[in-house]
Amino acid sequence: MTMPTGTPAAIQRLVEATNAADSAAFLESFTADGVVDDWGREFAGQEEIADWNDRENTGVHSQFTLHRVIKDGRRDEERLGAGLTPSRCC
Repeated sequence: MTMPTGTPAAIQRLVEATNAADSAAFLESFTADGVVDDWGREFAGQEEIADWNDRENTGVHSQFTLHRVIKDGRRDEERLGAGLTPSRCC
């Protein structure tokens, strides 16, 4: 998959891990205090993220198509922004 120009390495790893259904690589994409914000539902830390991943991401064969990456000006971190299209596979 071709990523948009300027896609941060952390985002590339996360998308590639999801599309490969590689749970270990997906979890390695997050720091110990990482957070997944799934439409307002937050999952914090490795254990919660792993559970979410098994139920709603690689565990159900999600696939991402990354159209663009935006930087959230309120935080000093990389975030997936508008343009991430999840889909279900198989």
